Amino acid sequence: MQLTLIPDSEKLKDLAAKYVWWTPAERTVRDNLQGLVAQVMELGSWRDAVWLMRNLGKEAFKAVLQAPPPGLSRKSWLFWHYRLGVTPGENAPKRRMIG
Repeated sequence: MQLTLIPDSEKLKDLAAKYVWWTPAERTVRDNLQGLVAQVMELGSWRDAVWLMRNLGKEAFKAVLQAPPPGLSRKSWLFWHYRLGVTPGENAPKRRMIG
């Protein structure tokens, strides 16, 4: 799902710097909004999550649930299904054991 840039790009860049600290904020905003949404779903404050949902829409959050990236915990995955009123499917995040 391709997400479009929202009007308050400075706030969006601030969130990108806060939650996707390993990538320059401009690049996250340009190339990886879905990754930002996933990080906010996992680590974000409620205030940041609500702001992002209001500005990107619930569909952006639902897209992350449909194809959960590594790092999204089952707990967060279930919480956001409940919060968004979506029935969990079979694509729950799986823990990968290294060894």
